[in-house]
Amino acid sequence: MDTVRRIIEQLHPDGLSGLLRPVDAERAGPTRLAADGKSARGSRTRTRTAAHLLAVIDQDSQVVAQLRVPDKSNEIPCLREVLAPLDIEDALVSADALHTQTETARFLVEEKKAHYLLTVKLNQPTLYDSCRRLPWRKATVKCYDRNVGHGRKETRVLQVLTASHLHFLYARQAARVIRHRTDTTTGKRTRETVYVITDLPSRKAKPQDIALGVREHWKIENKIHYVRL
Repeated sequence: MDTVRRIIEQLHPDGLSGLLRPVDAERAGPTRLAADGKSARGSRTRTRTAAHLLAVIDQDSQVVAQLRVPDKSNEIPCLREVLAPLDIEDALVSADALHTQTETARFLVEEKKAHYLLTVKLNQPTLYDSCRRLPWRKATVKCYDRNVGHGRKETRVLQVLTASHLHFLYARQAARVIRHRTDTTTGKRTRETVYVITDLPSRKAKPQDIALGVREHWKIENKIHYVRL
């Protein structure tokens, strides 16, 4: 086991993911991609910070690309770097609130001919407030998603509205996701409201499609990154 561990420690994560990448991933491009970063468990030493990996998975939960975020950098420019060599035309790329940046949206839509599904939280207060003030009572369709895992029960209620005046590059629709969580051990209940924006118009992305994109994005934390911390 010590030999195996030493070999794995010497492997470059991006090179390893490239070897494991499906043969047609770069040629055809997946329908949905989710990107997220986490620190690798057990990688911190006395002289080295923990390895922070930014990974991209497809709709089949396969890692199609990943890289180690440099110690003096952050995930924002690395997202463009990890996606640059991939053929992702027409793919829907989802990412958390850290990546809700104008330059990221421009890169995806203009350079990669892809689409984005980006989370909006209070780190973008103006955009968050614009999403909050949308007429959500007019959203007649609600999508429900329920799951149990990691010591909690969670129900998500999603509504979608056309939103062409959010002052974010290419934004065409916004979704409101209300997450109800119950701790299965303590019984404690919490509620969180998250907003999501996309450049896809309603004729190309129905509420059910956006709900699926949101659900697929959270898979990267539950199925891929959960073991890294």
